[in-house]
Amino acid sequence: MERTASEESVLNILWDYKSQDLEDTASTNSMVRKAKTAIDTYAKDALLHKEIRVATLLHSLIDFAVDERGKHYVAYAILAYEDAEDPTAFLAQLAEAWLSYLLFPVKAKGTTKHGIPSTRQTPQIEEIAQLIQSASRGDQKAFRQLLRLRQGDKCPITERYGLDAKWDIVRSQQGLQGATIACHILPFSLNDFQESSKSYKGAVVTWTMIAAWCSLDVEKLAGSKINGPSNGLLLRADVDPMFSKFNLWFEKTNRPNTYTVKAGRIFTEYADKVVTFTNEHSEAIDLPDPQILELHAAFSRVFHMSGAGEYFEAYWRDMDEIRVLAPDGSTNFDFMLVEARSAAQVAVN
Repeated sequence: MERTASEESVLNILWDYKSQDLEDTASTNSMVRKAKTAIDTYAKDALLHKEIRVATLLHSLIDFAVDERGKHYVAYAILAYEDAEDPTAFLAQLAEAWLSYLLFPVKAKGTTKHGIPSTRQTPQIEEIAQLIQSASRGDQKAFRQLLRLRQGDKCPITERYGLDAKWDIVRSQQGLQGATIACHILPFSLNDFQESSKSYKGAVVTWTMIAAWCSLDVEKLAGSKINGPSNGLLLRADVDPMFSKFNLWFEKTNRPNTYTVKAGRIFTEYADKVVTFTNEHSEAIDLPDPQILELHAAFSRVFHMSGAGEYFEAYWRDMDEIRVLAPDGSTNFDFMLVEARSAAQVAVN
């Protein structure tokens, strides 16, 4: 489906963003106030896909940005409405861009990438393109082994040992056992692409948006580094889906490597539990990276508060029911996104 001129202009604004435009905290706070006023004035009743409130999504991207830089990025893009003929349509296109190219790839764990925008080459795009690399699933066995060693074969949330744990250790600690899964904090699928392909271009776009929305050094997750222990947790099998779907996250406390477990629209007995990450192995193994955990938490809050996470999951359930499949049997997300966009309406009541 060919993009409209307004969508092209929105993407150009996002690609042209420069973090050095950030001046000081007072300037950013002023921009954020103006951006929030614009949202409430022009996007209050606008909907994406008949379900997601544009205003709520844009507010969430500001409110839950990891740092000042992320808030500046979102506010900067929103304030470009001043040059638009139709501010409401502009803000809806902006929300759609972030929904499609930032939130969708992060939420769509292990799926085929969506349609890829034909980006112009900008300094930001070129810089990210030089940093990112594809990763191999062959690294998964080593990834799990490092997490098992670091965590002593125990899930930090449930405190249950994995089925691979040595029985004498389990018995001495009077512990319980359960199946465990090596879980990525930010999904492996972000680096699951073939270079010089459409999926590579999509990864560049997504990582460019991630880098603009937070201060995360993209290079620390480039290529196989995404399979490093700093981006992993060993979780009990029933907890992994909650964390991987961004329905459960870790909120930092004022103590190093100590977090409070938070949950979205799900009930879990582990909500508000305090967890401290430690290395149980004799040799040094990286703990979960606080920046990566904070970014996971930020995405989780946006998915939860905006309703985008619920929308994606409901949409994919519907697609599974009608079995929209690609020729190789995988879910055809190129087709799905085109269909979703075709059906989308920006409803202004």
